[in-house]
This record gives sequence, C-alpha cells and structure tokens, in this order.
Amino acid sequence: MGNLLLSLPLFLIYVLMVPFFADSIKSSPSVFYLSAFFIPIYFVEAGLNAVINSKFPHRLAYKTPVVDLSKLALILWLGQLGLSGVVLCIIIAYCLYLCFAFYPVKAFMKDGFDLSILKGWLSSSWIVLYGAVGGSVYGTLDILLLGVLSSASSLGSYGVASTIAGFLKLSGSLSYALYSKLLAEEKEVRREAYAKEAMMLTLMFLLPLFVGCILLAPNLIEIFGSKYLDCLQTLYILAFATFLGVLSGIASAVILGAEKMDLERFSMSQLARSNIFFINSLGYLAIAITTPLLFLFIPRYGMVGCATAILIQSALYFLIVSYKAFRRTRIVSYTRFLKFLLASSIMSIFIRLVYATGTIETLLIILLGALIYFVSLSLIDNGTRNLAKKIFDEIKNLRPFTQTRTEK
Repeated sequence: MGNLLLSLPLFLIYVLMVPFFADSIKSSPSVFYLSAFFIPIYFVEAGLNAVINSKFPHRLAYKTPVVDLSKLALILWLGQLGLSGVVLCIIIAYCLYLCFAFYPVKAFMKDGFDLSILKGWLSSSWIVLYGAVGGSVYGTLDILLLGVLSSASSLGSYGVASTIAGFLKLSGSLSYALYSKLLAEEKEVRREAYAKEAMMLTLMFLLPLFVGCILLAPNLIEIFGSKYLDCLQTLYILAFATFLGVLSGIASAVILGAEKMDLERFSMSQLARSNIFFINSLGYLAIAITTPLLFLFIPRYGMVGCATAILIQSALYFLIVSYKAFRRTRIVSYTRFLKFLLASSIMSIFIRLVYATGTIETLLIILLGALIYFVSLSLIDNGTRNLAKKIFDEIKNLRPFTQTRTEK
C-alpha cells in the first residue's frame, strides 16, 4: 500500500507532462497516457516482491514465465493495435503477475496499513538513494569515459564484450535470497551454514560458465558479428572481473545479513555507522578508484585499458568485502570446489575435442558441455545429486498459488 501511495504523485506528474512529451515528437498522446499505468504497476510489484523475497523467495522465479507467457498469448490478440496494443499487452501481463504475487502475501496484509511504518521507511530512504546514485554513476562510468577518451567505434565492441561477460551474473541470482535468510536467522551456526550453501551453489554454476566463456569467447563474439572480434582480450578481462563481482555480491549479502538495524528503530547517526552505510558507500569508493585508472589506461590501451581498470577495481572491491565478511567465517568447501574444477576440466576437454565455429554449432557445444559438466559432477559429488533430487521434488509438488506448511 505504501508503494502505491508513493507512486501516485509521480503518476500525476507524468500525466500532466504527457502533452509536452507527445508534442515534442509529434505523436499521439494516447500511448503516453496508457504508459502512465506502468508507474503504479512497477511500484506495487516492487512492494509485493519485497514480501515474497523475505518469506518465500523461490516464488520470484515464477515472474518470468507468468509475464512472458502472458505477453506471448496477448500479443496475438492485441498486436494488431500497433504500439498501443504492445503497451496494453505488457500492462495486462504485469497485472496478471500482480494477481499471482498478491495471493501468497495477502495473509501478511491482514493487519492493515500502518502509516507510521511508511514514515519510518521514508525517514531512512536517503540511504537507498545514496547507494543508488553511487552505483548508477559507477555502472555507466566505463562506457562514458571510453566514448570520450577513445574512438566511438570501440563502444560497440566493448558493449558486446560486456554483454557476454554479463551472462556470468546469472549464477549470482542463485544467492538472491541469502540476505533475507541471514537477516531472519539468529543462530550464528545456521547463518554460517546458509552463507556456505549459497557460496557453493553459486560456484557450482559460476565456474563452468566462466570456463566456457573463456574457451568459447571467439565463438560467442561471432554470434554478434565477426567485426567485433577485436574485443576478444577485453572479454577475457571483463569475464574475470564479473567472476569476482558475483562472489563480492555474496560477501556483501553476508555483511548486510549481520546488520539487524532494519529490524529496529534507529537514528540517522546509527545508520551512518552501520554496515548498510558501508556497503552503500562502496560505489563511491569504486568511482574514486576507477576514474583515475580509466583516464590513465583508455588513451593508451583503448577498451582493453578500460576493462583492466574495471578488473582492478573489482579485485579491490572483492578483497575489501571478503575480508570484512569472511575473516571469521569459512564458507568455502575446498573439497567440493576441487570437484567443480574437475568437472569443469572434463567439460573443457570435450569443448576442445569437438570445437567448431558457427552459431548453431556453438549453441550445441554449450548445451552438450553443460550436460557433460553436470553428469560428471553428479557422479563425484553428493551435494549435486541431492540438489537434483530437491529440484525434482519441487517440480513434482509445484503449487505456485498455494502456501506450503513451511512457508506459513
């Protein structure tokens, strides 16, 4: 409810500005008015997802199939209306997801709306904006300075390398619920176990993704076009930086999970001394480290220098958060990690033996390589076999619209 109320002023401002938007591009205002409904929809979705993430985060996985399948079905009917039909299609698809998301959280809304809680959140919202600004500036810094300090043609190649390396971040989504689990758990032993489980689950997928990205880098680039092959070295560097970035995400969740301030009333001075402020400040540290490196490296080495600056910053960030998160906690099972390396090596041998160029061939190699990796790992790792059994049981007992006893 709080998110919906916060969206209304923005909704009204947007509606009032629609005539100016439409006139500036000489277009009908109807599409703009229709698009205004995205504002409350996205705000409400964020609120519902926050509750789902804290109570039963695995249900967030249903968002993509609900939204995308709805869009595919609706576009056949509404696509004939042109752009308005496309916008309406997306709005309806998200409304269907809101209905889906509301059902499991309605039990937590029985106490009604508490305005005092909303006021408390707003009083500390500066920390969210503070972190968001730093993260947003850092996220665009490399592209911005590469465009200013190097040739414009390098932006396309750098974008391809960044996009391919970005697929490694998919493994980071496996630890998405770690923060909420750590925050809710009081026992240190259980918290350590959760962190270790999240780290090993992430590494199980991250390691073969990284190895495959390095071995098939030329093939992956050629999918976008052979003219981008000049970014091969850049891709190698960015892949390693992304690898460290995913692990840093787990360390950050461990740090935040140990901070209980968002469960209590707190003052601004307390918040400024908390781990929440520390993590949100790291974006500004990243800017301070990366900016001079970009000015130094890009004029000399182009996009390779740009990627090198990002890698140096990623390594320093990883060392900082890892030391703070893991100096008293061992969350890596080296025995399992060696098993991941062995299975990745078997996959690597297969890739080298059947290596071929071409989009279809590359996709087949990726699919078969993944199959060989997981088959090999399941033969030597009990944890993988147990994970496969849990996945099978979850699919077999799939009931997305009802709450299980555990969730209640």
